[in-house]
Amino acid sequence: MLAGDLASLRGDLKAANAAYERAIAAETDAGRRRQIANKQHRPQAAFRNGAKIVFYEHGGGDEALLFINPIVYGLATFQPVLERLCQDYRIITIDPRGTGASDPLTRPYSLDEHAEDVRAVIEAAGAAPVVGVGISRGGNLLVKLSVSYPELISKLVLVSTAADDMGPGGRTPPKGDYVKPFVEAFKAKDLDRAIRIFSGTVV
Repeated sequence: MLAGDLASLRGDLKAANAAYERAIAAETDAGRRRQIANKQHRPQAAFRNGAKIVFYEHGGGDEALLFINPIVYGLATFQPVLERLCQDYRIITIDPRGTGASDPLTRPYSLDEHAEDVRAVIEAAGAAPVVGVGISRGGNLLVKLSVSYPELISKLVLVSTAADDMGPGGRTPPKGDYVKPFVEAFKAKDLDRAIRIFSGTVV
């Protein structure tokens, strides 16, 4: 089972599912098999304007949690939380357009377009209303979605979501003293310093 957790943290969902299947086959206790099965990434797909948006279901509780991450962070961002909550909740994660198994996108692809993709996923999963959990720009997306389609969202949990990203297009440059040194470190290819600055401010 730990091999499945590690593969999930690497973002290798196929390897994770294969490891979980092996663990289920080796387990004799029915309750333990169910716990392992709840961790599996069960792929499904929604379609919008002819494009496929892949999403994954985990767990199987009555209440659905929808995790939304910015493209740059990847699904593995949520893995430690998913492992803890999947025993009590139905959890949905998404490969945003242009990532993972979802169809590619043509830039510019606005926050509104991503929000419509998430709407299609919620409807395809039959999960409404969901508790939306969003990190950074993923939180901005959920706020937009809940304003446009309040029947789809019951609650919001927003992590590092800036209010000044809520304007037209949802893309305001970040503010604060950390931006200049972060950009300088990034341009100098000093990634260790850039990560320390970013993590200390955002995370």
